[in-house]
Amino acid sequence: MSASRLLLLPPPQRLLVCAVGAVATHITLSAISVIIPALNNLQPPPPPPPPSEALPPSKTSALVSQLYSGSPSFSPLSLSPACTFHDPVALCVGRAEVSECFRALRVACAPEHLSEPVPFHRSEDPPAPEGGRAEFFYLNQRYFGFLSVASVLRVDTGPDGLVTAIEERWNGRPLLPLSWCRRVNGVASCLLTPIVARE
Repeated sequence: MSASRLLLLPPPQRLLVCAVGAVATHITLSAISVIIPALNNLQPPPPPPPPSEALPPSKTSALVSQLYSGSPSFSPLSLSPACTFHDPVALCVGRAEVSECFRALRVACAPEHLSEPVPFHRSEDPPAPEGGRAEFFYLNQRYFGFLSVASVLRVDTGPDGLVTAIEERWNGRPLLPLSWCRRVNGVASCLLTPIVARE
C-alpha cells in the first residue's frame, strides 16, 4: 500500500495496517537472521584441534559444558548483572534474561553434547573486555533429539571472573547486523518461556 493511500485510511485502520506491516517485517528479518547461518554448506566452522593441541579446560569450560548440556546445576551467579547472550535468534540482556534463556533451552530443546566443548583460543588483549578475558570454543550439539548444530562460541569474562557476554555463531558465521530484531525476540522469549516452558 502506498503512503498516500495509507494516509487516507481512518486512524484505526491505519494503525492496523502499520502493525501488520511491522510484524511481517520483523518475522522476515528474523527468518533471514536464522536461516543464513543455519545453512551448513556455506561456511562450516573449522574442525576442532586434535586433543594434543586443545587448550586445557578452565572455569569457563565447565560453565559452557553446563549451559549447553542442559545441566540444572548452572548458577546464574556466574553471570555478571549486565551479561548478554547473542545468537542468530535472540539478544538477551541482563542476568535474568540470559538465565531464563538457558533454562528454556534445557527444558524445551533437550540439548546434548555430540562432543565436549573444545576451547581453542584465549586472549586478554582487545577486543577482550578490559581486565578480563575472551575465550573461544567449538560446540558440537544436538537439540530435540535430531537437530545437529556446530558453532563457534565466544565467552567474555570480567576481572571478577563473571561472564559478561556470550556469543554463539552457528557454523562459525558472523551474526548479521540485525541486533534490534534479535533484541525484540530476546525480550519476547524472556516473557513467554516461563509460561510455555515450565519445568
